[in-house]
Amino acid sequence: MKKRHFLKLFRAAWDKSFTEENILKAFAKPGIWPLKPEIVLSIITRPVTPPPVIDSTQSIEEVKTPKSAKSIRYF
Repeated sequence: MKKRHFLKLFRAAWDKSFTEENILKAFAKPGIWPLKPEIVLSIITRPVTPPPVIDSTQSIEEVKTPKSAKSIRYF
């Protein structure tokens, strides 16, 4: 594509996409405006995972604790 054709194509795409409706949707979807903090928090909050359950037949010695960062990856 030649540079001289780019601006003509870009301008048409800009006019079609840069509308008030699109701008309002862009702020509404992530909960920025109108303010909906539960949307933002649901994205940035890590889900709480319960600790592993030790079954009664398993002894404390059998539960392995990772000793290094590398072993945590393979835990």
